[in-house]
Amino acid sequence: MSQDILTAPPSEAPAAPLPEATAPLPPSVVFERVGKRFSDAPDAAPALAEVDLAIGTGEIFGIIGRSGAGKSTLIRTINRLERPSSGRVLVAGTDVGTLDNDGLIALRRRTGMIFQHFNLLSAKTVFGNVALPLRVAGLPRRVIEERVRNLLDLVGLADKRDAYPAQLSGGQKQRVGIARAMVHEPEILLCDEATSALDPETTQSILTLLRDINRRLGLTIVLITHEMAVIREICDRVAVLERGRVVEEGPVWRVFGAPSHPATAALLRPLVHDLPAELHARLQATPPPGPHETLLGLRYAGDRRGDPPLAALAATLGPTLRLLHGGVDRIQDHPQGLLIVAVELSPTELPQRLARAGALADRIEVLGHVPLTN
Repeated sequence: MSQDILTAPPSEAPAAPLPEATAPLPPSVVFERVGKRFSDAPDAAPALAEVDLAIGTGEIFGIIGRSGAGKSTLIRTINRLERPSSGRVLVAGTDVGTLDNDGLIALRRRTGMIFQHFNLLSAKTVFGNVALPLRVAGLPRRVIEERVRNLLDLVGLADKRDAYPAQLSGGQKQRVGIARAMVHEPEILLCDEATSALDPETTQSILTLLRDINRRLGLTIVLITHEMAVIREICDRVAVLERGRVVEEGPVWRVFGAPSHPATAALLRPLVHDLPAELHARLQATPPPGPHETLLGLRYAGDRRGDPPLAALAATLGPTLRLLHGGVDRIQDHPQGLLIVAVELSPTELPQRLARAGALADRIEVLGHVPLTN
């Protein structure tokens, strides 16, 4: 990342999203059958097992999994804070396992890292915390002053340069951590649960900042988290770890829309718009003899583009259509979610209407029937 890029003013126009159906970006980080063991005991489970992944230059790549899945261990192999027990980690084509001490120093300057708990020095100001790696590297005072000033502008803390960490909010401390991670103008930014200690509003502001840095500077960002909402908000692709293995990987919209592994489905549970309990308690499996409504679940898995065609659904399923519950998110311009609707249709009319409505959602299922009462 060159100095003139770092000091350039922000663009007024939003950056175009990464193309999704074109040739893959050249790899920035490649894991080749990476394994890691912390114990030689025969019954000890590996922290990582045969991990194969390629992270493209300039993309935001998410790694998600439950606690103990191996996320932190995997990301720490990129800058060799952890050395793999087997396999190779390549950064820009170089096997990091072959680097000597000087090579490791150069690697860690190319791979900035931000942490969950900020790790700021309480006795130093914002400026001092950000400048410290440059002073350790022996850069001239003029270079340090200019680079730190530009970074504080970038992260929105120009007015806090003389403040101490105790005077900052959690979000401001994390912005200092981001600025400090970028002082050596890295090519890769590693984020180790960088938003887990923050409230939702502050998390959103930090994710917005990371996305802006990615788009303006072309930085590759590798982000690990246990929060699926963070992956949905910022990442281009995601890998799911379970017990040290990659169990699912792909574009975020596809993994979220049609998870293929139980671990992914479990992580997605907080984002799923299920049928509310009060509605579920009233459902009957078969149509009652009197007036009733049929509840339908319209699922959107991301395989189509554009918003759900509500007008066409109403025209096809009839004027009694009512939206009861659910929601549809847009991930990389792919609608995903569940809409629960109620219709008043006779048992003979229902199959005909459903057959005509089938093309209007990725899947339509009959959830049950609810008697109508006066």
